Amino acid sequence: MQEPKEIIHVGALELRFLLDGDDTNQRLVVFEFSVPPGQRCPPHTTTKR
Repeated sequence: MQEPKEIIHVGALELRFLLDGDDTNQRLVVFEFSVPPGQRCPPHTTTKR
């Protein structure tokens, strides 16, 4: 398994970025998102309509 390029923690949640634009000619980002048992993922919100 590939080492993450960056890891971001938000409380108990963890985002591991595996590929970014530099790796994919600016076409996509690949990440893993971990939510520990008993934790909840915050809902998606947007301010633009």
